Amino acid sequence: MLGISHTQCGDQFTVALNGELALDTVEAFHDVMDRRAPQTEQVVFDCAGLFFADSTGVNALLQAALRLKRRGVAAEVVNLNDDLREMLDVTGFFEVLGSA
Repeated sequence: MLGISHTQCGDQFTVALNGELALDTVEAFHDVMDRRAPQTEQVVFDCAGLFFADSTGVNALLQAALRLKRRGVAAEVVNLNDDLREMLDVTGFFEVLGSA
């Protein structure tokens, strides 16, 4: 199960993820990013409540961040637990985005 909330504060759009970002939940994430994300200068993915991501979830997060980057929108992933941070690090997520 994946819970997603989003807020807009000035030029920052925050997407808070709760639960699992996986094959069976990734469509909800795509829906928010494709249909609800406004034109903004920065998108923050708040992963404080995200406790699991499979390869499909990691890829969805990476592809969303890359699409934002191509549009000139800064993307940041915050509040990762140690396991998810290690998974993103091993997959080269931060190198691709140019962040740590």
